[in-house]
Amino acid sequence: MRTRRHWLIVLIATLLLAACGGDHAPVSVPEDYIGEWTAPGITLVLTEYGEIHYSRLRDAESTVTIEGPLRSFDDKRFSAGWGLLSTTFHIDTPPYQDGLVWRMKIDGIELVRPAEGPAPPEA
Repeated sequence: MRTRRHWLIVLIATLLLAACGGDHAPVSVPEDYIGEWTAPGITLVLTEYGEIHYSRLRDAESTVTIEGPLRSFDDKRFSAGWGLLSTTFHIDTPPYQDGLVWRMKIDGIELVRPAEGPAPPEA
């Protein structure tokens, strides 16, 4: 009985490590998404190397933080994390330039990023 329990623990640990580990090719992030995006209480950084740094203040005493590799990225969503410890962000509005800032909406929250260079000409 003790030997079976030992092997069961080893099997579970191996499966968890396999789900969390592995070399994944870096996820390609479209250029418009790369940079530091902010909203009140939120910071989202997407890097050209396929990494995410996300921080959201939930209340005065707790903050949600996600740091790690992007697992996937398409025009509707992107996901980040390792194995079972991953999360998906839904893209409501893709990035667009609005004067001196870029705007996008993720999970119903509008985020902004300063634009580089002069504002686009008025159409």
